[in-house]
Order: sequence, then C-alpha cells, then structure tokens
Amino acid sequence: MTGNNSDFLLVDGDLSSDIKVVKLSKNIYKKIRENIFWAISYNLVTIPFAMLAILHPVIAELVMAGSSMSVVANARKLRKENIEPDYQKNKD
Repeated sequence: MTGNNSDFLLVDGDLSSDIKVVKLSKNIYKKIRENIFWAISYNLVTIPFAMLAILHPVIAELVMAGSSMSVVANARKLRKENIEPDYQKNKD
C-alpha cells in the first residue's frame, strides 16, 4: 500500500540508490534543458530561411532531421554520466 504512494521505493535498505535517483534526475533535467535549447535554436535559424525561400525545403528538412539526431545523441550521453555516490568513489 505504501509503495503506491511514494515517488520511489527503497527495497534493499541501501541509501546509495536514493543518491543515484537524485543524481540521475538532475542529469536528466539538465539534458532536457540542453535539448530544448538546441531544438529552439535549429527552429529559429531554419524556419525563417525556409519561409523566405532562401533555404530549400529539402535542406531545411535535413537540418530538422539532424536536430532530432542531435537530441537523441545528447540524451544517450546520460548512459555515461557517473551517478555513483561520492562516498563510494573513495572506497576503491
């Protein structure tokens, strides 16, 4: 019953998982902000050029596809982020 009401559940009694969740959520939020920045930047640059017929629509489409690819690549960087608690780094 209580597990349904919590944001995350501590099952094994190890508090390091709480620290991992907090660090991961901060990294995810940072990546979301970066992705939004790049998506808005691409749109602010390419849409006016496409509307004024300075940029061919196919090229604008390719730039938008590149924008999507960069968002995915940026999000994949989360796998390489270190989310281990600081006190565990000194154990080795």
